[in-house]
Amino acid sequence: VKGQRIATPADICRLPLLHMATRPGAWTEWFEHQGLSAPTGPGMQFEQFGTAAQACMAGLGVALLPEILIAAELQRGQLLPAPGQPMQSRSAYYLVVPHDKRGHPPVASFRDWLLGQLGKEPAVLA
Repeated sequence: VKGQRIATPADICRLPLLHMATRPGAWTEWFEHQGLSAPTGPGMQFEQFGTAAQACMAGLGVALLPEILIAAELQRGQLLPAPGQPMQSRSAYYLVVPHDKRGHPPVASFRDWLLGQLGKEPAVLA
């Protein structure tokens, strides 16, 4: 949020929180991870990480976003990581393929690439 000093996790308590529809408990978990109680009250809710990132850059509030999805914005200084301890995401993604397509070369190539990416970048909420 433009013009707001954010030096500690407690500073985030006074800012508008932007929520992800797919991760309704993320802020509660993040505040607990920081040793704080989560503020209560409504906040804007987003369906997609990109839209939430745009809202952050527009100064509408703060959001918990996967670092890997906002790496370029972090590098350019358009977004800043939250102060405090990073938190490993509890969320997961699954590759689901019809049984008869498991051996299909494009599917196998994608699966192999995906497996090769695992562990390279931990899912951290920034």
